[in-house]
Amino acid sequence: MSMRVLGVLQIIEIFSLYSFVTILLPALVLHKKVAEQRLSIRLLTYYMVGSFYVINLVYALELLHISNRFTLILCTALTVAVAMVRVNRYPLKATLRMQFQYIRKLSRREIGIRSLFLRIGLWLKGRAKQVLSWAKQNVLRHLPDWLLFAALTALICWIYGSNALRTYGYCASDIPVHNFWINYMSRDNQIFVDGVYPFGFHCTIYYLHTVFQIPTFTLLRLFWVVQTLFVHYMLLAFLKGCCRYSYLAYAGTGLYATGAMFAQGTYSRFYSTLPQEFGMIFLWPSIYYLFAFFKQKKGELEHCEWKKVSKWYLVLFGMSFSMTLAIHFYGTIIAAMFCLAIGLAYGFRFFKRAYFGSVMLAGLLSIAVAILPMGIAFALGTPLQGSLNWALGVMSGDGENEDADEDTDEDEDEGVPGEEGQSGEDAKDGGNPANESGNAGNDASNAIGQAVQTPQKEEESALSPSLSSRMSMFFSKIVMGKLRHCKEVFAQSIDRLVSDGENPMMHRAVFAGMLALVVLSMAFF
Repeated sequence: MSMRVLGVLQIIEIFSLYSFVTILLPALVLHKKVAEQRLSIRLLTYYMVGSFYVINLVYALELLHISNRFTLILCTALTVAVAMVRVNRYPLKATLRMQFQYIRKLSRREIGIRSLFLRIGLWLKGRAKQVLSWAKQNVLRHLPDWLLFAALTALICWIYGSNALRTYGYCASDIPVHNFWINYMSRDNQIFVDGVYPFGFHCTIYYLHTVFQIPTFTLLRLFWVVQTLFVHYMLLAFLKGCCRYSYLAYAGTGLYATGAMFAQGTYSRFYSTLPQEFGMIFLWPSIYYLFAFFKQKKGELEHCEWKKVSKWYLVLFGMSFSMTLAIHFYGTIIAAMFCLAIGLAYGFRFFKRAYFGSVMLAGLLSIAVAILPMGIAFALGTPLQGSLNWALGVMSGDGENEDADEDTDEDEDEGVPGEEGQSGEDAKDGGNPANESGNAGNDASNAIGQAVQTPQKEEESALSPSLSSRMSMFFSKIVMGKLRHCKEVFAQSIDRLVSDGENPMMHRAVFAGMLALVVLSMAFF
């Protein structure tokens, strides 16, 4: 088997298993609850719930030091089973009692083998009718949508996926560090081995590696294809939820995929499995669910509806916003700017009693859920990772941390695929097909990770042993510091809009995007 054929099969395997965990399993639980929604919004909801569960399940088990393949599978299966019974109100006791009586009759030979096979055949026939009915309702009636969806998928795979068949190594220089961190999650549950850092992306890769036994090296080498597909799928679902005509959503997503409207570095990052790009997946859902909340809440107040669908939208907004913070802080900054724009558009309604308390509570809870695992690890004595110390130093205005930028800042110097699909020394190291087994790649990544691991003795000595002081410093420096930094960046962008900067068009584009989002939210209203 050639390496290209193997690469295609591995991409299909990763895509199928990832979709099974994040879409199919939540669909078994929530299909009745969201049956009235459009298909694109239903799939969006399934993905948000599934991703949120996977990330926080790994966080919980890792902090308890009981994370392994058995506990991950057991917790996933039990959660799905219990949720199916509770959410769908399935008569579990009556069904188990009936099955027990049937097995007892079968053991006493009161029922023959022919009756058993007849019952199994009737059950399979009923399930087949349900599948055909679903296909007729969701596929045949929307055949043009599915054809456009397949064409969009093929286009994205042709633009981005072809490089995965020519490059057998990593395309970014910092991926071995992430590989090193993920490997240590499997070694005695040593999460945050290099310090406290947003580990949502690493939890997802670790889950796929542990449950399905896919080598971490293979996941980090090829998961970027699946990641890039889901980035565009989320954009498509967002546009389909906001646009009046669904075909405009395909046009907008296709334009984003082929327009090349941004710098080359923007698109070259899609060729690597990086946390920042993975966090982009959850950016658009957070915006959509906030839109949907304001629209649905207005209708419920006007018609005095007892079924509070708006609360469900607010919960989904909190989940998606929380995952942006749990994966990478940059995505959270962008999502916060979008939320600010939506708040400006709905300002006359946002400060009303029926809206303000719910939205603020959802936002605070989403932040608390995201930083709770990091806060627990920090309170137990784990220092901050070097890049977070650098960020805190920049926000506090310390000039001494500028030298640490070259060593600890994440996602800065990635490789750009060349003509042959290779990218510097990383492509040379990973170009050997023998590395496909994952053992050599993991050993090399461990050695590289240990070499780049920054010493933490000075940081540990600077931390106070008091639990209250640790928590207060964590919240004051990270939460409040991020808010102050966002405020300063936004004010500087407004100032540069009317000044002659080095790149004034970029600032005008950012400000125009903010205004366009305000107009879009008003149109959605």
